[in-house]
Parts: sequence; C-alpha cells; structure tokens
Amino acid sequence: MRILITGVNGQDGSILSKMHLLNGDKVWGTTRNSLKKTPNTVNIVYDNLHDSDSSSKCLDKINPDLIYHLAAKHFDSTKDLILSNEIKNEMYSCHVNVTTNILNWQLKNLNTKSLVALSSQMYLGDKNNKTINESSVCNSKNYYAKTKEEAFDLVRLYRNSYGVSSYGAILFNHTSIASKPEFLFPTLARQMAEVIYNQSCKIFLDNPDREIDICHASDICDGIFKLMNYNPACDLIFSSGKLIKITDLIKRTFQLLKFQGKYDIIKTGTRSRKSVTVVGDISLARELINWKPTKTPEEILAEQILELVG
Repeated sequence: MRILITGVNGQDGSILSKMHLLNGDKVWGTTRNSLKKTPNTVNIVYDNLHDSDSSSKCLDKINPDLIYHLAAKHFDSTKDLILSNEIKNEMYSCHVNVTTNILNWQLKNLNTKSLVALSSQMYLGDKNNKTINESSVCNSKNYYAKTKEEAFDLVRLYRNSYGVSSYGAILFNHTSIASKPEFLFPTLARQMAEVIYNQSCKIFLDNPDREIDICHASDICDGIFKLMNYNPACDLIFSSGKLIKITDLIKRTFQLLKFQGKYDIIKTGTRSRKSVTVVGDISLARELINWKPTKTPEEILAEQILELVG
C-alpha cells in the first residue's frame, strides 16, 4: 500500500512508519525537523500541504491509499501560555488547513482513507473531572484545542455528508523514549535517575497532585493502525482509561525498580487552582478493534529511566 504520514519524524509518525515498512508498504512523510531519525526507506515530501493547490498536486503524485495526519503544533494545557499570532496561525494552518486539503482531495479519490489525530484537550472546558467517550460534546478552552475541534468537525462533516472515509483518533496523553525532552515523563525520568544514582534527593514538579490519563505511544499507534483497517470509518478514543496521581506514579515506579532510597517531591507551582482532568472511555475501542493498552504508567516511566541509566 501507499502510505502518507504528516509529522513522520515525530513520536507517533516514526512508530507508524516503521509498522507500515515492516508490512511491506511504501511510505511518504512530511516533517519540519531534522531528517536524521527518519528511515532511509521513507520518502520525504517537501510540498506544502498547507496550500490547497500544492497539496492537491502532491497528493495526486503520491496517490496514497492511507493518509495519517499526525503533524501538530503542540500546546501544554497545564501552562497559562499567551500565544502569539504567529503560533496561532501555525496551529490553524497545520490542524485545519491541512485537514481541509486532505479531505477535499479525498472527495475525488473516495478509495483513499484518512485519519486525523485529535486531542483530549478538546474536552477540558468543564471544570469537573469527567469521563469522555466518542459522543461527548467538545468544550475547548484554549486555541490549540479549538483548532483540533474544528478539524474534528471537518472529519465528521465530510464523512457523513460526502461519504469520505476519514477517521478521528482522539488521543489522550501518551509517551515513549522518543517523547520530547521537555514533556512530563522524560523530565520525571531524568530526575528519578538522579535520585537512584544519589546525584539528588529531590524531584521538582509544578503540580505533583495532578492526575493524568497516559499510556505508551506504541500502544496508541497499534490502535491507530487497527482503526485504519476497520470499516466503516468512525472515531475512537485512545487512552489508558484510568487516572493516576503523579505522586503515586513516582512511588509505584520506584517500587517497580526496587529502589528503596529516600526522596522529596518539591512543588514548584505557586497557583492553587485545581487542574482540569478528563479520563477516556475506551470501551468502544475494545469492542470494535479489540484494543487496550498493554503497559501501565509505571512500566512506561521505568522504561524511560532504564533508558537513561543503562
């Protein structure tokens, strides 16, 4: 099969590209980053998918059977960040314009399937913790989430009104050793490795009591891969289906690694506002594609620590 992956050099894109290459498929990919991590067998696309004419010509040339739109301009929902107009334009262009261009091309190529990566941040507008399923109403509270919500609306519109085979993958937090170094798990792993090696006895966190729903990126990509092979096109939530407090995560991970030394968790955040938390309901993913996470959060964090300590 002919596969196009936007964001092929990112965490999810690199995993999915390897899965398809092992499957004997031919893979094309777009990336903004260094190409060093991209397998030589991936064909890099330099065309501008943000522009409708360029996108159409590019897709005509590749003629993909499957399109994964994974590229994103990320946003940390735990921070009160003021976004510049430049960043907002990048988000809108990546999440909305590229999605629109892909779906418009599919109108003339109905045998092609597409999948758009969405975000649990689309549901963070409610101040109460709640469980999210595929029928939950979006309530975006930041610009990143609003652009993802608009992309979600486009996927459902083109699928329901025009018969386009497009899937919405609603992704909760997921991580791996390929995760960006500034993200939570890599940050935790570095500090915990220092504790294990007696280089420090303190772990600094903005909000240690925050609860998270997180699973392994390889599990997420396995679900995405299975979803693309399911008919008819639909939307599915991919998450651990459980919440864990960060302090409990640290404790369980040290126990898993059989570390019994002492450590202190230092809260660095000054605000007392309770963070908004949602948890994914993965029952439909279990039912339709027989998917569930295989690794616990503490196993995932331990893997990243062991990658550092050898």
